[in-house]
Amino acid sequence: DRLNKDNIAKNLELANEFVQLAEKQSPKVTPTQLGLAWLVASSKVMIPLPGTSKASRAKENAEAAAVKLDDQTKNELDQKVKQFKVAGGSYNEAARNNHALMG
Repeated sequence: DRLNKDNIAKNLELANEFVQLAEKQSPKVTPTQLGLAWLVASSKVMIPLPGTSKASRAKENAEAAAVKLDDQTKNELDQKVKQFKVAGGSYNEAARNNHALMG
């Protein structure tokens, strides 16, 4: 389970990389905007569709479309994501044990 206490700290390490790189960007961007911009720059066929229940987050997400990554930032994020090893599985033990739900 990726969200249990043993794994969450490890898995937040990658999110913290986005936080640190977002702080260095000019003009300023949020870590979310940096992540969305990286996703857009990473594929010619994939378009991220972030969800939110808050208008302020929807605005933040929409503003990510204007974020242009320089090659150095894009390459740095590519390497960090490529090297990162996720701790834990996609599903917790209860979900894994319920085969009817897992297909």
